[in-house]
Amino acid sequence: MKNINIYIIRLFVLLLFSATLSACLEDITEINENPNNPEAVPSNFLLPSAQVQGTYYLGGELNRAASFWVQHWATTGGQYQRIDRYDVTDATFNNAWAQIYAGALNDLQIIIDQSEELPNYRAQARIMKAYYFQMMADLFGDIPYTEALNGVAGNITPAYDEQRDVYSDIIAELDLAIDEVDEESAVIATEDLIAGGDMALWIKFANSIKLVAYMRLSEVDENAARDGVSAILNSGAPILESGDDVELIFGSRLETNANPLFQQEFNRATDYGASDTFVAILEDLNDPRVGTLLRRDVNGDYSGVPNGNPTNLPQDGSGNTIVSRIGTVFVQETSPVPLLTYYDVKFVEAEAAIRGWVNGANAQQLYEEAVTAAFDYYGVAVGNYLDSGQPAAYDANNAYDQLMTQRYISLFARGVEAYNEWRRSGIPALTPAQNNISGGIIPLRYPYVNAELTNNPGNPPAVNIFNDPVEWDVN
Repeated sequence: MKNINIYIIRLFVLLLFSATLSACLEDITEINENPNNPEAVPSNFLLPSAQVQGTYYLGGELNRAASFWVQHWATTGGQYQRIDRYDVTDATFNNAWAQIYAGALNDLQIIIDQSEELPNYRAQARIMKAYYFQMMADLFGDIPYTEALNGVAGNITPAYDEQRDVYSDIIAELDLAIDEVDEESAVIATEDLIAGGDMALWIKFANSIKLVAYMRLSEVDENAARDGVSAILNSGAPILESGDDVELIFGSRLETNANPLFQQEFNRATDYGASDTFVAILEDLNDPRVGTLLRRDVNGDYSGVPNGNPTNLPQDGSGNTIVSRIGTVFVQETSPVPLLTYYDVKFVEAEAAIRGWVNGANAQQLYEEAVTAAFDYYGVAVGNYLDSGQPAAYDANNAYDQLMTQRYISLFARGVEAYNEWRRSGIPALTPAQNNISGGIIPLRYPYVNAELTNNPGNPPAVNIFNDPVEWDVN
């Protein structure tokens, strides 16, 4: 995997301290300037901050609710009961919205605006900006976009753009970013925490984001989805290959920059475990990944609990809930947070083949390659899992359901993408959580945050998260 394991926050703090010190020393006589609040921060300081901030919430707060709602996880008591029962409010995602818009996205826009002579910084910023905007549009629907990030210019009440228009523009931005890449320009290394300055990987990342975005339109505009996916695959445009996993590796808890799921586990390990829905799917397929995705329960077995019902759960003699916790691979201080992986791309290729979008594509071969790539990501041998007669063996008459079930498994602990793919496909069929507050409907989107409803009145659309799906969700 192409990634860099460094201590992120420590680096950023040191760089910011250096910037502040330099500002003080440059002109100590300028007493009207505040050296602790420099007017301009160089792009090489902003880039790692933006990468960390957005990815932290992708792997943390935004991941959490989605992982419950797609029934990868289930509450076992404590803080997460309300989320598991769909009891979220306009305050639930306030922090994530603010940190991504005012933090990560704002920093990326500054890089784009001030890096005229630094094409690779600009290209990386555009790609990350497109990625984060797509993430927000997928979760919330219509979002501030065209008029967003203009607070300094005085626009603090930006209009909301329709999700489809956001998609169209981020695809154009990705194309522009690819054109801006200059592999002979100054190398970006330590400040690029995702790819270490590998601009060829950034180009693959950009094309792969486009591939996923086009496929997300498959149910609402199949022609646009087919044309977009086919154009990328038939053109030979560079996309993520084996070993090309775009992810960010966090550092030590002592440096306060540990992986967000490590921090969740550290603070609330007994508040959640595996959903019995997810465990049942693994058992039906006799899936050898179970020992990586989950830990054994206190009885030495793999078990889940029903969503939404943290009472009357099976317990051992010490009062511990008998349930499998999520695998240790996800909860280490240095566990990576994936943005996009090689296996994600293979699943899109396989789906395009199953849909008949790519002439001459071998659907069975691509299905098997996608599943094998998902196994390989965790270092699990696929063995005879795909052999004829096995539950996961390719069946042309049921190929789409098979593929999307495998997609669902592959996205365990990647809640945002799992939630997106489940809403798009409706696979697997999920029974709403017990004791839910929605009348038996799994939320179809995240609610707009109260900071927007209060400070930007009239612009956020009036939506009901149980009745109003995002634009590409027609299931």
